[in-house]
Amino acid sequence: MATAEAIFIGANRQIQVSDFNRDRKILAFGAGKTIALWKPMDKTHRGVYATLKGHNAEVTCVRFIPATNLLLTASEDFQVRIWRFSDDFLECIQIINHHKHTITTLTALPQIFAVGCADGSISIWTASSTEKYELSHELNVQKGVYPLNLALQSIEADNYILAVGGTSVNIFIYSFVIENNEDILIKNCGLAAVLEGHEDWIKSLVFRKESEGSFLLASGSQDRYIRLWRIRTNGLIDNSDEDENRLSLLSNKQYKFNITPDLRVAINFEALIMGHDDWISSLQWHETRLQLLASTADTAVMVWEPDEACGIWVCASRLGELSSKGASTATGSSGGFWSCNWFSHEDKEYILTNGKTGSWRVWCSTDNSTWDQSLGITGASNEVTDVAWSLNGEYLLSTSLDQTTRLYSQWIYNSTGEKRKQKTWSEFARPQIHGYDMVCVEPI
Repeated sequence: MATAEAIFIGANRQIQVSDFNRDRKILAFGAGKTIALWKPMDKTHRGVYATLKGHNAEVTCVRFIPATNLLLTASEDFQVRIWRFSDDFLECIQIINHHKHTITTLTALPQIFAVGCADGSISIWTASSTEKYELSHELNVQKGVYPLNLALQSIEADNYILAVGGTSVNIFIYSFVIENNEDILIKNCGLAAVLEGHEDWIKSLVFRKESEGSFLLASGSQDRYIRLWRIRTNGLIDNSDEDENRLSLLSNKQYKFNITPDLRVAINFEALIMGHDDWISSLQWHETRLQLLASTADTAVMVWEPDEACGIWVCASRLGELSSKGASTATGSSGGFWSCNWFSHEDKEYILTNGKTGSWRVWCSTDNSTWDQSLGITGASNEVTDVAWSLNGEYLLSTSLDQTTRLYSQWIYNSTGEKRKQKTWSEFARPQIHGYDMVCVEPI
């Protein structure tokens, strides 16, 4: 029986194309029309161990549903697929064919998820008594605004806010209530606030719960800035701005609204983070500390934290490369990083990002300040057009429409603490200098 020894496949150039399952230590990412599964901590199998097939076009979004054994994937084939774990593999248990255009964004919480579509629509889906997800509500932000990023947050039990960012300089905040009877139903869903401040499209939104009734929302934009927004409820709200005798020029505007008669919410601008030279592509909060990770199109990955003395947000770590002068997304550069993942394992911190070539960069830290780069995985980021073994069978060559020729071979090494030799397949070289699509290869 034939078994796969190695799978080489690159990640798609999408900002929400990957997600990490902290319970199973599995990274899932979109790779062409498939979803690749990788265990970055696995020392015996160092690469992709399986791919999920079913989508008919490029995968755009991958999200694990927290506190469940489910995975959401979306694609340019207009489908949303729901996968369920069976050991370390997944099987498709539901296909949603509701949408008529490319899915651009997904966000999920237990029993509820939201989908943003390229036609400008946003749909909210909830779990039913039949263990299927059903459409509960659908909305459009406004004419000409298309969602690029969504973020869900539970403010109190059964009370939620949905942040929408996209082809607008504003962030749109929706609030709603869910009723959990036999099926979960959404009530009173409506636009609650429009947050102003960014100067270009919004690419990333992430919530962080600090304490009961206090939250932070981080927004990353194509204007190269990150904005932090403070969210408070009921008794934590500062109502001094309602004093008619207070000078309005000295007050920070608060966006106030009610989700229910007994639950009042206020949102105000908290901080502006500057330092990136190109579009902000993805943001991630740390699991326990007040730190924010940003991956950008300027080939930099930066960790931000507030200074202990003054509270100003400063760069704690910068990873990646220094960007080339004049090379930016605006001038046609397609470099930099797309999605990012940040997690802990056995007293170590890991940061994973995918770049323009489809490969993954991995950094590891034991003291939260010094980062060491370790071996990631790689593969063609477009259709492979030809493969050929060397004459002696020691290595394999492949060509691809991503304009690369790649050389793969076995890497033989002694595992740490063991005398026996380990073998794993790796990409060793890209033996070509052509700047156009490659269609065939043959060693002579």
